[in-house]
Formats: sequence, structure tokens, C-alpha cells
Amino acid sequence: ELGKANLIGLTKTELESEFGNDYLPFDNGIAYANKNKVLIFELKKSIVNSYKYVKLSSEKIDKDLIRQIME
Repeated sequence: ELGKANLIGLTKTELESEFGNDYLPFDNGIAYANKNKVLIFELKKSIVNSYKYVKLSSEKIDKDLIRQIME
């Protein structure tokens, strides 16, 4: 279960090690997408400050959509 995951405080390098390098960078973080599910990490100084897990009705995921979700 994602709620039990301890992702706050991980470094960007640790995220890349755990989830890979196939992510979408945006202003202050990175997002991993799999079909219509997105895991968005907000980073401060390359360390996870917060994250969101979102299930979408579309599989078309881009930087604009990530930006809208983060607002």
C-alpha cells in the first residue's frame, strides 16, 4: 500500500534507483507515469518534500497536466 511507503526525505538518486530514470521532470520535481496513474514528487534541493499519487481518466500525461495537478 502506498500509504505505508516512506518516500519523504528520499533523494532524487534514491528515487531513480527505486523507480528508474524514465520520468517527466517539471519545475520543482519529477513525475512517474504508468498508463493512467501518476506518482508526482515535489523536490527541494533534490530531496522529496512531498508526493501525490493520482489516477487519471486519460493516459496522455505531460508537463502541463502535472503542473495543473500540483496547483
